[in-house]
Amino acid sequence: MLKKNNKGNEFQRAEEFKKDETGAKHQIQHSKEFANDWKKTPEWAVNHVKTAAAVSEPISLARKIERLQQIKEKNLGGDLSSLGDSAWKILIQLVIATEEGKSISLIDLSRRVSLPETIAIRYVNMLEDRGHIARSRQPGDRINDQLQLTGEGQAIMRKTLCELDTI
Repeated sequence: MLKKNNKGNEFQRAEEFKKDETGAKHQIQHSKEFANDWKKTPEWAVNHVKTAAAVSEPISLARKIERLQQIKEKNLGGDLSSLGDSAWKILIQLVIATEEGKSISLIDLSRRVSLPETIAIRYVNMLEDRGHIARSRQPGDRINDQLQLTGEGQAIMRKTLCELDTI
């Protein structure tokens, strides 16, 4: 049990005793249930004490994100990783479509990655120029072109995703 010291601003552990039927004092052993009972926890502890796990989680996540960025840059190359998250999102959507045995239209891709169609077209053109995406052109309607990963694009994404899976 914690109790305030005589100044009233600090807490110290106070030993609790109980008397048995013979009058002898025995120290009370607190159960785990008592330790976890928030109703019996002092207000200052509930509001101000943080566990080591709670503090380390953001650091751990930040390190994983940093590692993710390093892996993407290493495997995709500086020029491709410099295209940013939009290119990554496009490649991820094409991995999903490839695994499902489908191609995806440019208009559907732009919706899935939340990019305006004109911006999506620019990214698709860059990824196509680098040999990561193949496009099946639809006559007269560029927005309905069907997209899929090339063999090279599949190999790069497979390698990158396998490494990311180890983080």
